[in-house]
Amino acid sequence: MKKVEFTEAVVVASVETDLIKSGSDSLSCHEKGIRTHYNGDTLTDLINSDEISTETLIRSLLVELAREIDNLAGNRVIATENGEFEKATIISSKRTEMVDRAIKAIMAKKEFEANTSIDVESPSMRIVFQYFLEKCQESFAKAGMNSEISDTFFRNFNDICGSSWKKELKRRIAEIKS
Repeated sequence: MKKVEFTEAVVVASVETDLIKSGSDSLSCHEKGIRTHYNGDTLTDLINSDEISTETLIRSLLVELAREIDNLAGNRVIATENGEFEKATIISSKRTEMVDRAIKAIMAKKEFEANTSIDVESPSMRIVFQYFLEKCQESFAKAGMNSEISDTFFRNFNDICGSSWKKELKRRIAEIKS
């Protein structure tokens, strides 16, 4: 059976050896390697950035987790091809743990999205909207305006909003989130 090399591990080992030899240049070499891996900004840069949204950060972390799961799958295949079944089993176990973490992270992301969004169809939204309209009506009464003016306002308000007001609100909420 042909023995397959763990090329990524060999590269990492040689980089680590070079880092030990180079002393003061080790941090910059290590940093360059990490930046090359991430095609630019590292996860640390993303986490420390005030300009990145939480949603984008979560997506980046999920992508990183998926990369690691893919790497483990490749390592398991290589170990199996090399007849290293004990290593393959350990790698498979680690991969299972990572998949479990990914599932939990995705569920947390879904929960985050649900908690940071406004459901314009919800009973809560209906209550908020009714409250606003009642306060508008009270405001007209307090200003001494007759019911005809109030009725005209609400009729115009209804005409302006039309049947697409929920779609418009959803679009504006989506703009805020992006």
